[in-house]
Amino acid sequence: MTFFWIDTKDEIFFNPATFENTNYPDTRRRGVEAGLNVRPLPWLTAGGNYTYIIPVLRGGAFSGNDIPGVPRDKWSAGTKIDIGKGFLFDARLTYVGRRYLISDFGNQIDRLDGYSTSTPNSRIHGKD
Repeated sequence: MTFFWIDTKDEIFFNPATFENTNYPDTRRRGVEAGLNVRPLPWLTAGGNYTYIIPVLRGGAFSGNDIPGVPRDKWSAGTKIDIGKGFLFDARLTYVGRRYLISDFGNQIDRLDGYSTSTPNSRIHGKD
């Protein structure tokens, strides 16, 4: 488990009005990330992690609003199966939570829906 507190000065954002990158004076991300991996059988590994973030703009006209593009919730879960003879199958499911559209510093537009991705993968690997 990891607790974090990140203060950033002059974070770069895209400004859609000018089509240029500009700096926002101060941002803060506080949160916690927890993860766990287990290997219940010699050929099976499973695990996951969860992150909760409080993303806040600091200073300027939008102080106290959420940082655009940063979700408050994100999680991931996956498994690896060693099939044998050098074959490995792994799969991961990731969820990214609702967040404000990038450059919506006023948090005026409804949040974008969360989304998930899955990444199944099989490959040949060498012996460790």
